[in-house]
Amino acid sequence: MATLSEQFASFTAGLRYEDLPAPVVERVRLHAMDLVGVCLLGAPMPFAGILKGVAAASGGPAESTLLGSGGLKLGATAATLYNGGLAHGNEFDDTYGPGRWHGSAPTVPPALAVAEALHADGKAFLTALAAGLETGCRLTRAAPALLSRGFHSTCTAGVFAGGLAVGKLMGLDAERLANTMGISGSFASGTMEFLGDPEPWSKRIQVGYAGQGAIVAARAGAGGFKGPRSILDGRNGYFRAYAGDGHYDLAGITDRLGSDWQLLRLYPKRYPCDHIAQGYLDCAIALAKAGARAQDIEKVVCIVHPLAAAIMFKPHETRYRPTNGWSARWSMPYNMAAAFADAALSIDSYGDERARDPAVRAFMDRVVPEEDAAMAFPGEYPAAVRLHMKDGRVLDKRVPKVAGTPDNPVSATEYEAKFFDNARRSLGEKRAAEALRLFAGLAQARDMADVAVACG
Repeated sequence: MATLSEQFASFTAGLRYEDLPAPVVERVRLHAMDLVGVCLLGAPMPFAGILKGVAAASGGPAESTLLGSGGLKLGATAATLYNGGLAHGNEFDDTYGPGRWHGSAPTVPPALAVAEALHADGKAFLTALAAGLETGCRLTRAAPALLSRGFHSTCTAGVFAGGLAVGKLMGLDAERLANTMGISGSFASGTMEFLGDPEPWSKRIQVGYAGQGAIVAARAGAGGFKGPRSILDGRNGYFRAYAGDGHYDLAGITDRLGSDWQLLRLYPKRYPCDHIAQGYLDCAIALAKAGARAQDIEKVVCIVHPLAAAIMFKPHETRYRPTNGWSARWSMPYNMAAAFADAALSIDSYGDERARDPAVRAFMDRVVPEEDAAMAFPGEYPAAVRLHMKDGRVLDKRVPKVAGTPDNPVSATEYEAKFFDNARRSLGEKRAAEALRLFAGLAQARDMADVAVACG
């Protein structure tokens, strides 16, 4: 019987653009566009300048564009280290709920870098991304508790997803793709320790590192380098080593592969903060727009699953007293304070000075968790907020399924507006509009280098 990596390799090798249902093509297009926009948002920020220097030190041929860099090109692996770091640089990239996985961040940057270097067309790019994203979704769905073991599945599963996407673009057959998977397993890394740090920039670079590893693995596989076929399900394979016995379920992991598209459950973030907070912010902003003013609120109760409480409310000092805007993204008290103050939330809500503002911190002290283990978490990230007003009223708002999931869809118009707002910050409005036009016709693109350069 074929191993799991061999099954995913065969699926990827045999996948054709013509096999992709129209909703899959559209979702992959939108998420590729969304991710590039998130990269462009991060490009002018201080962390990006440091990362650019790190990537530039690797040198290499000028084959792949550094997004938002003014046209700079480096080798594909170096460009991916940079672009992948931008991808996860503002907590604005997409999420696959069942696997607690940020799918596009480790997958799109290596695929885009290689597609540009190879002058692949838009259909080849979309097909490769579909194969990689679908595989990553299924790998993480089988072991969502891997995060509780301290591993960052965006990276550990992302290197497999990125490796398949890159290998597909390179035209690798099933045997070489299986070797790519085996080699990718040697590069699977990334920890969750950033959650306990007041300014965890490592979360950014480890995603870029996963994308870089994906290219190295695919290039090694292309050259005939061997990797273990049992990398996923073997005695010392990925699931047993990373998730641990009893914490993963491989039953059905490849069932209906190619017909039941899990990537359709990827959802874009409306707000640049942790994915757990997304539905809670929709609740808070709706309540604020309906007239719930911050000064009239006695207490904000966020009804959360215990696993969510452990991330968004703990450790107490870090979550209730973030010292900078980056750390504030994982603070539910801060997110609630900003949302009720502004009846909105954007990248501009996360300034370092605001995170330390005494008035903001005073409101944060009024935000408390109420744990409910019966919530369908992670699933599709339900959210519930209860307000206790100073006049005695109690106001409730619930979002059973986060925006962007199949039962609560986000329109293409919203994706496009988000991309333009992010892209204009490094490209300017004229170039951002041109990039948006190119992404609208991505399937018709003759050369992905044109798209990458337009975003450079």
